[in-house]
Amino acid sequence: MRRRSIRLLDLLGFRAGPTLVTGILDAVGQSSLPEVAPALIARWEKLTPGARSQAIEVLMRRPAWTGNLLDALEKNTINPGD
Repeated sequence: MRRRSIRLLDLLGFRAGPTLVTGILDAVGQSSLPEVAPALIARWEKLTPGARSQAIEVLMRRPAWTGNLLDALEKNTINPGD
């Protein structure tokens, strides 16, 4: 189960339709795995602006994930404008 949550993120990208992306982000957001946040952040550039907004909401669901988000913002891995 652990690897499945992370592998779902491999389906994200510009070719994935908005409904699929929404479903994937909802699914991984239900996880409590600490690996979700770094894996999602690593795929940030593949996300559309709308998906990035939803990804931020996902990253804010768990305190540890929020910490990863803040680190990524500080390091400019994620643009604060996103």
